[in-house]
Order: sequence, then structure tokens, then C-alpha cells
Amino acid sequence: MKNGSSVYFVVAFLILLVSGVVIHQFRSTRDKKAPESEAVSEQTETTVSAAFLGEDEYPTFATGAMEPGNIRLELKPEGFENGVLSIRFFASAHDLVLDSYDLGSMATLEYKGRKIRPERADRVKGHHGSGLMTFRVGEELDEFSVTVEGLPGEELRVFTW
Repeated sequence: MKNGSSVYFVVAFLILLVSGVVIHQFRSTRDKKAPESEAVSEQTETTVSAAFLGEDEYPTFATGAMEPGNIRLELKPEGFENGVLSIRFFASAHDLVLDSYDLGSMATLEYKGRKIRPERADRVKGHHGSGLMTFRVGEELDEFSVTVEGLPGEELRVFTW
């Protein structure tokens, strides 16, 4: 019986030892990532920008994330036609319904010191949707930015081209 007890003691000790090592590794990994994830969740402004990819080709930018309480928003300028800038957007949410968010009243185009709201902005419904925003600018622009205010997760999002 004494030998049986010592075997159980050794097995129990090894299980505790392995468990302690696993927990330590998990905490170490989580602690290294914690400041980064905290910064993302506390962040209230996101700015994205880049140079043109090529002639009349604009990069797509995305902000936000597919996580509870956040909305991922992608914007891609499609170009200028008859003085109107068209920007394609895609919005996606994990647990939020997009019906209550109107990009027409949340987005602002800024160029050459001017700020204007979209002339048109499609509404999206459900958890995922895409549409088009148009801005009457009268001319083709070299540089411009679109600011979206009021979306959950990241209150202020600035996209610059």
C-alpha cells in the first residue's frame, strides 16, 4: 500500500508541475499581447493612408475588426466621373446590426481645405453590407481624405489617399 501511495503522489506531483508550466506559458503569452490588445480596444482614432498604386488606381483601406462591439469598414475610391468622386464601401459587424448607422451623415470628405458630406450614401442592413458613397467635388483630386465618425469600436476613422 505504501508503494501505491507514493506512485499516486508522484503522478499527482507531475500533473501539478505540468499544469503550472502550462499556466505560466499561457500567462506569459497573454501578458505580452495584452498591451497591444488593450491599445486597440481603447483606441478612439484610426488613420490609414498610402500612395496611389498606379494611375487611377486607389488602394482599399480597412479599419475596425470583426469582434463584438466593433464594425469593420473598408473604403475604396472608384474614381472621378463628371466631377463626382465615387467610393465603394463594405461594412461588417459580428454582433451589431448596421441598419442604424448612416454613412451619409457620418462621413466627411476633406480636400483642399474644404469639407463636404456625401451627395449619396447607400444604406446597409443586417450584419454585412456594401454600397457606394458619392461626393460632388467638381474636379479630379490628387489628395483627399474621408473621415467617418460615430461607428462603434473606433469612434474616429480617417482614410487618406
